[in-house]
Amino acid sequence: MKILLPALFLITALSISSLAQTQSEYSVEAIKGPYFMIGQKPYKKLAECKDIQVGDKVTFTSDPITCQETEIVDLLTLSKCPVECLSNESLPPEYQ
Repeated sequence: MKILLPALFLITALSISSLAQTQSEYSVEAIKGPYFMIGQKPYKKLAECKDIQVGDKVTFTSDPITCQETEIVDLLTLSKCPVECLSNESLPPEYQ
C-alpha cells in the first residue's frame, strides 16, 4: 500500500504534464451573455459555467477549429464547461 500511493501520484503528475504539453492554452477574452469569446472565436455555453471568468486560461478537450461541441477546461481550477463551436457569422449581432 505504501508503494501504491506514490506510484499513483507519479502517474497523475506525468499525465497532467503530458496534457499540458499537448494542449494549446487560450485566454477567455470576453463573456457576452451565453457566449465565450476565446481566441477571437465565439463559443456558446451549453451549461451554466460560473467558474470560468474573463482572463482565465483554458484549453479544449477536442480540436476547437473542427469541432461542433467540445468542453473548455480552466487550467487553474480544472473546471469544465461544455460549449458549442460557432463561426463568427453565426454570432447574433447584439453579441458581436
